[in-house]
Amino acid sequence: LFPAEIFQNNPYILKVKLTNTKIIPSCQIIVATPTSQRMVSYLGVEQNITVQLQHKLPWRGYNNINDIYLESLFPLALFCSRRVIKAPPGLAYPQLTEVYGQQFTPGVAAEKVSVPRRGTGDEFYGIREYVLGEDARLINWKLTAKTGQPLVKEYAEQNGNKTIINVKGTPAGEQTEQQIRTAGSVVKFFIDSGATVKLITDEEETEFGQGLLHLDK
Repeated sequence: LFPAEIFQNNPYILKVKLTNTKIIPSCQIIVATPTSQRMVSYLGVEQNITVQLQHKLPWRGYNNINDIYLESLFPLALFCSRRVIKAPPGLAYPQLTEVYGQQFTPGVAAEKVSVPRRGTGDEFYGIREYVLGEDARLINWKLTAKTGQPLVKEYAEQNGNKTIINVKGTPAGEQTEQQIRTAGSVVKFFIDSGATVKLITDEEETEFGQGLLHLDK
């Protein structure tokens, strides 16, 4: 049983559920990965138990898992029987790297986009009719004189909560993997901060989006 998110080369907690389908109990069962192991002293008939193990996926994308095994030391530890667990492929997202402000790997560009929103900033937003009871100082008298009806000129706040991550033109080779790792880390950094993010690559351009589902995409 995999967690919702696994990142390349980052330790994660893998859950392994054991069920005894034999007609006799099983004893002294070891479930192990290269970095951790758990001992199940007794597993009764038709009983099941779930153990947690630390594990890593070395590659970005789907990983075939062949390094988790069961080992039995019963009876009396005179014999050792080992069997590799047949597990489904595990999906690893790009390895996370540290993000320091706007200093990213060459080829990965993050651009904040100003979002027009009514406010008290300096950016022009639009024209609307004057609402009775508002401060008369908000009226644009030149436009009012031209149209014959009171009009107010609105401005937008500088709200940079949209970010574009651009990795177009990525060369082949190890540099590609480095830029993919950086791009994934930058996308996660901005989405975790609540920003609306778009990713542009040579293959595809996503829409702006937020949240974990967009991060998965």
